[in-house]
Amino acid sequence: MMSGPFPASVPHSLLLKAVAHHTSERWVLLYVSRWLNAPVQMPDGTMVPREKGTPQGSPVSPLLANVFLHVRHGC
Repeated sequence: MMSGPFPASVPHSLLLKAVAHHTSERWVLLYVSRWLNAPVQMPDGTMVPREKGTPQGSPVSPLLANVFLHVRHGC
C-alpha cells in the first residue's frame, strides 16, 4: 500500500510496468525510466537520487498517474 501524496509515492517499478502494459516501444520505456530516475538538484547544488514518485509540476506526471491508476484498478 502506498502512503503520502500519490505522485510522490508511486514506486517506479510499478509505474514502468503500467507504461509497458500500454506500449511495446522500447524508446518510450527508456525515456520514462530516465525521466523518473533523474536526480533532483537541491538549492545548495547537491544532487539527490529519486527512487519513487514523479516530478511534481511536470505535464507528464498526470499522464503517468492516469496510466498507473488505469492499469492498477483495471479500468
